[in-house]
Amino acid sequence: MNLFLKLYKDERGFVLTIELLLIVSIVVIGLVAGLVALREAIVTELNEVSQAISEMNQELVPGGSLSGVDTSDFAGESTQQSNNCVEVYSGLR
Repeated sequence: MNLFLKLYKDERGFVLTIELLLIVSIVVIGLVAGLVALREAIVTELNEVSQAISEMNQELVPGGSLSGVDTSDFAGESTQQSNNCVEVYSGLR
């Protein structure tokens, strides 16, 4: 019991403890604010990626034509000969 009273009345480490608590509190608040900003940046970036993916046009044009566009000019071949080739569709309608 005597040792407990000595430790209870000892105030030598009190200032250091308060300073450490203040520093730790400031660091924790800064970490929370930084993690919130990081979360918002990641969510924004993922939203932009999802919008870019959803805006991609992956329609296939049946028959190898571009909806009324003459494909005979592409690679100097007629439509019948270019059906075996991979054609890039750029959204022309």
